[in-house]
Amino acid sequence: SASKSSEGLQRDRDSFHNYILASTTQIGNDPRSAVYSLTSSGLKEVQDTDFDPEAGATLDIGTLHSGSRIIQVLSSELRSYDANFGLAQIFPLADEATGAEPNIVGASFADPYLLLNRDDEKITLLRVDESGDLDEVEQDPSLQGKTFRSGSLYDDIKGVFRLESELETGDDTGTVLMFLLTVEGGLQIFCLPSLERYVYKADGLSFLPPFLTPEFFVRRSQAKEPLVQILVTDLGDVSQRAPYLILRSATDDAIIYQPYHSPKPGTRDTTLHFLKISTPRITKNPTPPGYDEDDEKTQEPMRAISDCNGYNTVFLPGESPAFILKSVSSPPRMTNLSGTVHSLMGLSTSKCPKGFAYLNEKGSVIFAQLPANFRYHTGWLTRKVHLGEDVHAVDYHEPTATCVIGVSRKVDFQLPEDETHPEWTSESTSFLPQIEQGSIKLLDQRTCAIIDEYPLSTAEVVMCIKTMHLEISEHTQERQTLVAIGTAIIRGEDLPALGRIYVFNVIKVVPELDRLETGHRLKLIAKEEVKGAVTALSEVGTQGFLLAAQGQKCMVRGLKEDGSLLPVAFMDMQCYTSVVKELKGTGMCLMGDVVKGCWFAGYFEEPYKLRLFGKSANQMEVLAADFLPNGKNLYLVVADADSVIHILQFDPEHPKSLTGHLLLPLTSFHTGSFPTTMTLLPSSSPQKTLLLTSATGSLATLSALTPSAHRTLSALQSHLQSTLPHPLGLNPKAY
Repeated sequence: SASKSSEGLQRDRDSFHNYILASTTQIGNDPRSAVYSLTSSGLKEVQDTDFDPEAGATLDIGTLHSGSRIIQVLSSELRSYDANFGLAQIFPLADEATGAEPNIVGASFADPYLLLNRDDEKITLLRVDESGDLDEVEQDPSLQGKTFRSGSLYDDIKGVFRLESELETGDDTGTVLMFLLTVEGGLQIFCLPSLERYVYKADGLSFLPPFLTPEFFVRRSQAKEPLVQILVTDLGDVSQRAPYLILRSATDDAIIYQPYHSPKPGTRDTTLHFLKISTPRITKNPTPPGYDEDDEKTQEPMRAISDCNGYNTVFLPGESPAFILKSVSSPPRMTNLSGTVHSLMGLSTSKCPKGFAYLNEKGSVIFAQLPANFRYHTGWLTRKVHLGEDVHAVDYHEPTATCVIGVSRKVDFQLPEDETHPEWTSESTSFLPQIEQGSIKLLDQRTCAIIDEYPLSTAEVVMCIKTMHLEISEHTQERQTLVAIGTAIIRGEDLPALGRIYVFNVIKVVPELDRLETGHRLKLIAKEEVKGAVTALSEVGTQGFLLAAQGQKCMVRGLKEDGSLLPVAFMDMQCYTSVVKELKGTGMCLMGDVVKGCWFAGYFEEPYKLRLFGKSANQMEVLAADFLPNGKNLYLVVADADSVIHILQFDPEHPKSLTGHLLLPLTSFHTGSFPTTMTLLPSSSPQKTLLLTSATGSLATLSALTPSAHRTLSALQSHLQSTLPHPLGLNPKAY
């Protein structure tokens, strides 16, 4: 058997759910529903109740009448149960005028109302009376003949929408609003229990304007978006929650609108407007093969979850599953879920508090939680780990799933013992100067806990960390994935700086009993002290050597079995080197300094030597650089201190290159943010991509385009600049 959907819950006094309802389908048989109790051993089907498993598949389930009635929504009828699943009422769905029996495709609960979406594009509104029985709310004749794609109920207790029906008087005025999506793509809002006239109308909803108003004017060139579902619910965390209007299109896209009130000119009154929230997301399969408009009715509906690890969220099931999450400091963001999810619901048990249960493509029910201590304000899962120290460098050790981090902190500086200065030992001041004290820490990726630490000498700080595949034996040519670390010993302005090169191996050890993540330690393989600070490291060549920028030189070193680093080749750089990169396995090296700019060199193994090919024509302060291969072309991407990215190329046949002595500048981009690193992403495609980071915390990618793709994107960019609203009214070409 394969489970088709999982819906519905019932909570006890401890806010834990007692039951779960699932609809299953066996091959060759009709769908059935079953109620399972949540026990310590798993799910156990509940017997000896009035619940009929053979009644059919359950589309939705919810509670009304202050939680005393459980409403089961079937395709052609409703069933009402008490808290012990004793049958209280069966409400068949039939059209009294035509005698037809339409099917239900969706439901929305807001005590004491229940809204049903039907396959004949009409709606049915029900209400529970004082005894808990369901009664249909009589519709106005003008509403009975209209068709609606979808509908949603929202209990506006806080009065955010501030919509009241002018036809209601007395104590019958409620707070429940009914949002309807018309077949033409318009929005109508009713204030229940009145269905005589809408209190708000916006016909241009399907055109997805940036600002939705009742007076929205449709342009001829604008295209309609095929909308299939509407949902109004609260989004936010424990600090703040607010209602949002969420739409879902036939291409599985989600559109989010935020309500706000705008003052009417010349009056003190306000009118309701909606602001469109940007949701950058690309669905996996936006247009399935053989798609038909009739398939819109069978699309799995969005699901609102009230408390998912503190978040009020909305889940979009399907081939591109995603959560819509909002924190107090960010707009709503979409966080994707891996795989295919057919159905999802909120779940809270003693073993999985404030979690959820979902049905994957294999028909298995998975209990899960949103990761604790993570933030979702960027659309990515991010976690902040407080180290209490400044971080200078970090790199990932893939075989052990650990991160090596170089940190430092301020410590008191005391004068050392010196025979020529005996008075230093009698220093009695309590107000001591501060000096940097560095250390190397090992962080476990799964738990984000520090599992090992290697202290450095006084005034020694980490400058760079690089994971490399180095040769550890001259005889067997064995290689291992090791961590090379470059440091600087800064002793003041009157003494020259020194540096050290450390080579560590992350080894497996017996973990502590109460900390299973402590199964790895740092083991020192080699340590070499050099003249000048070691500012950059890179793997070079095919023999497992490393390239180090030390002082005013770049030197190639090989690891010996006695723990020393033997130099085999060098090149004078004449100033401080900030970047050293090699195009893996080719021997082509890219260096950058803080004065002269970019250097392009080659490394040869027989005999060992470094040879300069060309330099940048203009002086620049290089902060980050890397290679960008594109087919048979090779570009050099350099970022300077003015937040400008330069694209250079080595072409000795070009007359302006002076037979290759100068690198040709092709173009430049102003990024607007301070660049920090560039990383060439691994890919089997001939078109490579660079990952860029900045000091503001932003990430970006850079890749080469074909002329046809560039013309298409340029035309699209010009069109978007003329149609989209500009942030703060700034010119997008200048900012």
